[in-house]
Amino acid sequence: MRTGRPKSQFCKRGHDTFVCGRTLENLCRECQRIHNKASYRKFREKRIQRARDYRATVEGKRKQHERTRAWQKKNKDKVAIYHKKWRSLNQERAEETRRNYALRALYGLTAEQHRELLKTQNNVCAICQRGPQPRKHFSVDHDHITGAVRGLLCGTCNLAIGYFRDSPEITLRAARYLTRHSQLHLVKEVS
Repeated sequence: MRTGRPKSQFCKRGHDTFVCGRTLENLCRECQRIHNKASYRKFREKRIQRARDYRATVEGKRKQHERTRAWQKKNKDKVAIYHKKWRSLNQERAEETRRNYALRALYGLTAEQHRELLKTQNNVCAICQRGPQPRKHFSVDHDHITGAVRGLLCGTCNLAIGYFRDSPEITLRAARYLTRHSQLHLVKEVS
């Protein structure tokens, strides 16, 4: 391998540095590449653990969030395709996630609070006492002035309260009206 040239023109492994160029530690480029790969493998786990530890800190989480947001903003098409694919593969979970987000955003309820409220109502509508219809959820009834949650209602009862403008007086008049006409109907049947 070595010819009559000085030893300094060859790397530690005997490769000709004149041909491939000299780098650190008197290694040729090929030897340096092999050295870098070995070093990378040797310290890979330490680097990964150090990165994990940093990402667990508040500053690390903030920076990771910023990088993620920047990437998402730059790659909106890729993000949209990914989300569409995920939703199609995880329809039930996507629906649950959407519903939980809406509960929190609209009514300030967590999924756990919603389950507790439903449990206190024995899993039935607070007005008509019927269970939920297949593939339907109870509506969250709330005071439109204060925003306070009153209970969970089936869709029909929730609409009825809305049509009665959340007014107890109108609702009582409607109840008296129905009672009066039910009694008239019974009297006509008996006669």
